[in-house]
Amino acid sequence: MKVLQKKNCLSCVHILNILLFVVGFSFSQQENPFRIERTIADHTKTNGEKINVNYTAYKDGDAIYALNKSVDYDLPVPELAVFSTGQSVMANSFDGTLTFFNAQGQAEKETKIVKGLVVKYERSIKLAIDGAHLVITLADPGLKEILLQVYNSDGQILKQWKIEEEFVNGLSYSEKAGAMAVSVFAWKDDKLVKLVLFYNERGELLSSNPANFTKGVFINDAQIFAGQTNKECFLYNLAASKTIFNYNVADGEMIIGTNYSDPIFNLVTTKTPRLEEGKWHYDNPTIKQFNNRGELIKSWTENVPSFSTFGFEQDSSQLLFVMDAKAITIK
Repeated sequence: MKVLQKKNCLSCVHILNILLFVVGFSFSQQENPFRIERTIADHTKTNGEKINVNYTAYKDGDAIYALNKSVDYDLPVPELAVFSTGQSVMANSFDGTLTFFNAQGQAEKETKIVKGLVVKYERSIKLAIDGAHLVITLADPGLKEILLQVYNSDGQILKQWKIEEEFVNGLSYSEKAGAMAVSVFAWKDDKLVKLVLFYNERGELLSSNPANFTKGVFINDAQIFAGQTNKECFLYNLAASKTIFNYNVADGEMIIGTNYSDPIFNLVTTKTPRLEEGKWHYDNPTIKQFNNRGELIKSWTENVPSFSTFGFEQDSSQLLFVMDAKAITIK
């Protein structure tokens, strides 16, 4: 661990994973001044060798500490997430552990998610942090059930229960509302079945929706849930158990940004990006605006230079979509 001197940095969204599609997602929940940026060096190495993974913690855009981890080339890369307190947690799916760090980046506690877990390549761990609480899901293919646990930022487990499904591809949590969403899927009778399950913190099922998300957020005091993959997005009314809006992009397109400010839903799409020198490059984004009934009210395409980093930003008076050093005003 090393502590970094403060320095200015761009506030737009950075690429977190080399050689992966990056999906922008800008719905906001409880304000968190911290974020984690992950970079992977030596990604050209071969099996049996080590790669270096660097995690940098930022507060209000300034780097405050960094963690470095050496990982076998063919093993899953651990995920690091940060609490609103500045503490952080690292999940290692291969050995089934959580490591909790203090606000200076020093490891304070490591825990096995389930006692007796053996190492496994196929294991999946999802993390969702809001405020000072963490929700995780652990899925081991073949077990036909998912373990969900709730922790505080000190690593104390507060609650856990099992979900009778096999695969998870999305997890979201709202500390203020005490609600969480789990996106699960399974193959049944040779058909892909997708479902979003909504729970309160006591593990009671609130609602379900036949949809799918990899990124999602509760908005409007958790009355509405917004979810997306890079091919589809939706708004769901939990109180009414009803889908408000659903949109699927055309073949050859992908979603790179979504933003909801009642009653306008903003969606940014591009053509499939191209890989050059280890970065994905995107061209000419299209902005679509829908009302809260899912009706398209405006659409336009911006002719801009190729970009690799992007994300929504809200200043005091307007919403921006920032791409590298260029910004589009979303009216």
